Amino acid sequence: MKLYQIKKDDLNNIKSLLREIKNTYQTSHPCTMKLIAFNIFNYHKEEKNVEISEAFMVTNLCSEGNLTTFIKKISEGKNSNKKQRKKEKNQKGLTADPTAFTIIVYGIARGLRYVHNLKIKHRDLKPDNIFIDHLLYPHIGDFGESKQHQQIT
Repeated sequence: MKLYQIKKDDLNNIKSLLREIKNTYQTSHPCTMKLIAFNIFNYHKEEKNVEISEAFMVTNLCSEGNLTTFIKKISEGKNSNKKQRKKEKNQKGLTADPTAFTIIVYGIARGLRYVHNLKIKHRDLKPDNIFIDHLLYPHIGDFGESKQHQQIT
């Protein structure tokens, strides 16, 4: 879940949030994050008014975290002894071998191709914005800086 702290007059953050919600919703692909739910309004029953203060987005769970933390876990695993690595493999049932990294790179390329076919430019693609699920599949997320371009005819 992503939580935004938004001030009433902060139009840039509101625009970024709405753009992220819209573009995450539009991208329905196995290699992009799925938008499950979002809320941008708080309703105050006593005062009978609506305001934007704490907005949130709920997306699919990627238990391995982002690509940056995943690479750190793998590099720490390579520095540990063989017994410890075998124990880690048995607990998760998965290892990050060259095939897993190939799947990750291929998944990122597939997801980006899909996003670009929708005329969306991510504009902030980095390891922190690529999330890894329990099967070691990548999911492109964080579309807050993205832009959708109209095709010129």
